[in-house]
Amino acid sequence: MHFWATNNYFPAHKVVAPNEPDHVALAIGIVLTEFECANPPYRFGRAVAAYALALIESDANEFEALRAEFFDSLRLHRHAV
Repeated sequence: MHFWATNNYFPAHKVVAPNEPDHVALAIGIVLTEFECANPPYRFGRAVAAYALALIESDANEFEALRAEFFDSLRLHRHAV
């Protein structure tokens, strides 16, 4: 995730999720912000990653529900490895 974010998200001149709907760019921003704000070592387990991917891959109709599930997963699984 860090490698991808460094090469595709962080450079200021790059657009987040070009040619994708606005909710996809927002989802990527939400996920990366949560991972950026975590203190190393990053102890997010597969459950949190699965919710993050589901949010990024969501359609506009399910975005809000999946965003809530992602934040719930962070609270429940933050220390799971």
